[in-house]
Amino acid sequence: MTLPSKSDLVTILKKYLEVYPNESQRQISIAAYFERNESHQLYTRKNFDGHLTASAFVLDRQRRCLLLIQHRSLGKWLQPGGHIDASDHSILAAAYREVEEETGISKDHLHLMQEDSKVPFDIDSHHIPANPNKEEDSHFHHDIRFLFQYTGENDVIINIEESEDYKWIPLIDLESDSIFGNMVTKIRDSF
Repeated sequence: MTLPSKSDLVTILKKYLEVYPNESQRQISIAAYFERNESHQLYTRKNFDGHLTASAFVLDRQRRCLLLIQHRSLGKWLQPGGHIDASDHSILAAAYREVEEETGISKDHLHLMQEDSKVPFDIDSHHIPANPNKEEDSHFHHDIRFLFQYTGENDVIINIEESEDYKWIPLIDLESDSIFGNMVTKIRDSF
């Protein structure tokens, strides 16, 4: 299996907007990105028009807390995620891999909470500042996001090369957060 082509991604976006029709304005950026770029450019980290990434919202067993990691280079608390590799056989597989790389949580301890694994839980386009250490210009990440429930026994082990810490934050504490507030509403609406 190969990563989705440009036409596959346009179809995924169309299906996503059928599930979340109120997000058409929010998805203008990624739709324009698909128009400007060819399939081989969409996943390339050195494409500073932007590139696709994959991430995961991981809820605890009781679905009351969200797992966040303190991202080393950005200095922010974020959900696990990152770049999609050529070796990933799907965007979902990239999300699973990123969770395991950043938190030590294996796929076996993650329950996908979406009905259709081909339609992401969320799509978000956000600005990434330039990083001279990595020789990267500022660009956009078009993040394809999935929702999971953690089924393990709190065996989180962060990758210290990428993250400084982790914490399970109660959803109620994130309700008014500028980054996660809308996601909390969307998460609660999903179950």
